[in-house]
Amino acid sequence: MTTTEAGRHPPPEQPAERVRPLVATEAGQHLSPDDLAKREMVPVATVYQWRARGTGPPGFRVGRHVRFRLADVIAWEEAQIAADRHGAA
Repeated sequence: MTTTEAGRHPPPEQPAERVRPLVATEAGQHLSPDDLAKREMVPVATVYQWRARGTGPPGFRVGRHVRFRLADVIAWEEAQIAADRHGAA
């Protein structure tokens, strides 16, 4: 540890702000609507519209909170990609 000119130790570094990962690899990972919106680069309101219309990935409630299983999100993304490729052909 280094010392300052006054002979004192510098203040300890502050821990980095904890941020939840946007992309997870664990099969049991759950995403919030905000996490899903960030992942898909859309407004959170779009995620809620998808849920209301039944066009987005399947979600579930934990109390009053909506969550999405990462495996379901990935499957939904793959279906979107396949549908887009099929429609573009």
